[in-house]
Amino acid sequence: MVLIYSPAYIVNQIDERTFQASLSGTDWIVKCYLSHELFRENIRPLVGDLVILEYNSGLRRIKRRVHYIIEVI
Repeated sequence: MVLIYSPAYIVNQIDERTFQASLSGTDWIVKCYLSHELFRENIRPLVGDLVILEYNSGLRRIKRRVHYIIEVI
């Protein structure tokens, strides 16, 4: 299991913990979730913010990877 990190820009906020982000350098929009740590610290990204997403590369066989926002830059 390898964790992969990708920079992305927030394009839409769906609810308190769910966002849509555009992966940096691509046209791909992914659904992502605020990490538990950021949620507890009351850190929320805004539309347009650059964030770092983390996902587990061991989930390649699953169509949808679960992306977590782990840092707001």
